[in-house]
Amino acid sequence: MICLVAGSTIASSVPPTATSPTSTTSKITSTTATSAPTSTGFVKTSGTKFTLNGSTFTVVGSNAYWMAQLSSAADITQAFTDLKNAGFTTLRTWGFNDVTSPSGTYYQLWSGSTATVNTGADGLAKFDTVVAAAKAAGIRLIIALTNNWSGKSS
Repeated sequence: MICLVAGSTIASSVPPTATSPTSTTSKITSTTATSAPTSTGFVKTSGTKFTLNGSTFTVVGSNAYWMAQLSSAADITQAFTDLKNAGFTTLRTWGFNDVTSPSGTYYQLWSGSTATVNTGADGLAKFDTVVAAAKAAGIRLIIALTNNWSGKSS
């Protein structure tokens, strides 16, 4: 078994098999003198609280399915700047945008049972802009990856 840990620390413990020599010890090898980082950048739970890098994290946020529908990268960046200035720490947005006919921003086009992913400027490239703008503003994202309910027509 090999376990890779962020920070380039490798721990290896290989149990003996019928084709390998018998071993009663485990071997641990470190490729660097540093320990694994304590900062992951991901919000976690600790009891009844959220934490970020070991400190309490307070969620202040909203839903913004429309974020990728904004017309330009500058508008998306400005929206995140405004949210940050208003005290937001978190935003829930869509990581899906399925349509049956192409119009505006969409991530996936369905034709019958065939899906075509849109990686262009009005597709996943725009979603990349949303993620980058959130990161630049220090806002965490909750990304809904599918729509299980009917609602907004495509």
